[in-house]
Amino acid sequence: MHRKEAAPASLASYLEEIFLNHPRFDADMPSRVYIDQKGAVGGFIGVLPAPMLLDGNPVRAAVAGSLMVDNPVENPLAGARLLRSVRSGPQDLSISETANDISMGMWEQMGDRALPRYSLQWIRVFRPAGFAAAALAERFKAARVLRPVASLTDSAAGPLYHSALFGSDDKPRKYSRKEIEGRDLIAHLLELSKHYGLHPDWDEGTLEWTLRHAGRKQRHGEMRSHVVQSPSGKLLGCHVYFARPGGMAWVLQVLSSPKAEATVVASLLDHARETGAVAVRGRVMPRTIAPLMRQRAFFLCNASTVIHTKNPDIQAAVDSGDAFITGLAAESWIRLIGDRFE
Repeated sequence: MHRKEAAPASLASYLEEIFLNHPRFDADMPSRVYIDQKGAVGGFIGVLPAPMLLDGNPVRAAVAGSLMVDNPVENPLAGARLLRSVRSGPQDLSISETANDISMGMWEQMGDRALPRYSLQWIRVFRPAGFAAAALAERFKAARVLRPVASLTDSAAGPLYHSALFGSDDKPRKYSRKEIEGRDLIAHLLELSKHYGLHPDWDEGTLEWTLRHAGRKQRHGEMRSHVVQSPSGKLLGCHVYFARPGGMAWVLQVLSSPKAEATVVASLLDHARETGAVAVRGRVMPRTIAPLMRQRAFFLCNASTVIHTKNPDIQAAVDSGDAFITGLAAESWIRLIGDRFE
């Protein structure tokens, strides 16, 4: 759908804040604008700085997303030129977390490929009728009237499909979970991110700024963040997600200590179900695929993660699944991905 009305002022100010006033803004890796033959702005690609560390060594990284062209018929090469400009920048690593079929085709023409284990979306359904109603409501607001009927349907039919939906995982998980935010959440995220060979080179200020912006993205409900610990108090992981009762929860980030992925995933799903979500969806990280399979999630792809690097050590870390390059590390936290501006 092509909207003809002017963009709201809130969107303009948001673009300025995210792409020009980012706390780690790097003038050598700016966003790009395409100027057509008439001298008018014909396209844009937003670039987010994403400094990283690979085994303790600094990696200059940029996240290339929010690619848009005003009139692709008149300017068929505008998108490719914008992407090529970013890709050929001074960074060691270029990342896109939200490449659609068109932009993925551009990456492939330049010799890069999608990363299947970073591109899959997962969905875990708790209440099938409620899930169907929530999915429809995301596309058609009028479908919200179906939620009471869906709730009654799930209540009546629950015993019929209970074993199919909840006979999951191989053993009960022992853990404690508590809500966490602010500096405590930041400290845990910083600690857990270091379990990856390639991970964000965050500082407290940048991560606080990122989380604050993520919290404004409330199309899917309130942002909820929790720490997961063993019965003895050992840190197992964190999960951050958005949810409202009767809706579909949307996961921003799951991080865990080594070998604790299954427990942290179980904690996330338990909490979402207990607080009234009809389903949970999110993006996989390679280490969460097996636990999600055991929890009877299903998988699909509606956007691809792709990288470009000439550094074989960076490529090896990504290929082995030892890279934290999505979610809070990339662009899923920004409101341009799945939110609305009024």
